[in-house]
Amino acid sequence: MKRFALLVACLALSACGKSVTRNGNAFFQTEDPNPQPSIPAPNPSTTPSPTPSTTPIACAPNALGDLLEYSAYVTDTLKTDAVTLAKRAAAGTVCFQHGKVGSALPSDAARVDLAAVGDLGVNKSKVLHGRATYGKTLDNVGSSAFGGFAKAPLDMRMNLRKIGDFSESCEKTPANATIERKCKTATLAMTEVAMSPQTCTIRIIGQKTGLNVAEITAAELSNVTKFVIDIPAGSDLVTNLPQNRIAIFRGVEVTFATRSQPSAGRVFWNFPAATAVELTGTKFRGTVVAPDAKVAVCGQDGESGVWARELEGRDSNW
Repeated sequence: MKRFALLVACLALSACGKSVTRNGNAFFQTEDPNPQPSIPAPNPSTTPSPTPSTTPIACAPNALGDLLEYSAYVTDTLKTDAVTLAKRAAAGTVCFQHGKVGSALPSDAARVDLAAVGDLGVNKSKVLHGRATYGKTLDNVGSSAFGGFAKAPLDMRMNLRKIGDFSESCEKTPANATIERKCKTATLAMTEVAMSPQTCTIRIIGQKTGLNVAEITAAELSNVTKFVIDIPAGSDLVTNLPQNRIAIFRGVEVTFATRSQPSAGRVFWNFPAATAVELTGTKFRGTVVAPDAKVAVCGQDGESGVWARELEGRDSNW
């Protein structure tokens, strides 16, 4: 019975469609009345690990190292159903069913593309171009990994420290990009669907060839259905959203201006204070950095990433 405990937990994934309301294209922001502290990642490694650096990293994407190779990096539990991840994934505990990992990566049997500090549950899933590892137990039902499955220690402390430092440092970095917000009044038909008198677009404009930093307030996010990233080709963008403790994006799209030559892997959405983030029916681009949040993703399609405390995904590709 113990062997199937983790897969039972996988099957218990809630249908995220239940959370979708008729207000399908609006952003909501509220205060969490009972914020919960984040839970540190378990560390069952039995082998000595290097002591994490005590020097915080700056708001510099180049300092993130191999984190840029991850579609999901999760402190606690990663649960998915019918999700395809373009790059790698790691978490304290993993339940991965009816999905694929590493669809955009080259074949390398030695590279770890799916990893769990503790228990790994895979149900009818594929690790397409790398291998999978686990620290405690493996529950495998009808799943395969190009490089096989192996028991191996995983120490996430260094990378989790980097994520926390990056988020905090970026929050403190002054904005050098501008925000243009334009809204239009919805037609009667649109209002009936969106339950809002306006639909808005935010254009984030940066001129730096290196790091562009923007800040968006909760008020500016009201009724936004589209973000346009307008920065020089090859540059980086961090957008800070420091006021939002609960962020819900439904039917929201992120696009790139012509000059930007899309590079979603160098675009970051920083939620330093968030405890919950939802992406439903989105075409989000870029990495959601939410170290203390539980993130729920459903119906997402687009190159992105999630670095969070917990992550639950369904019917998505990112």
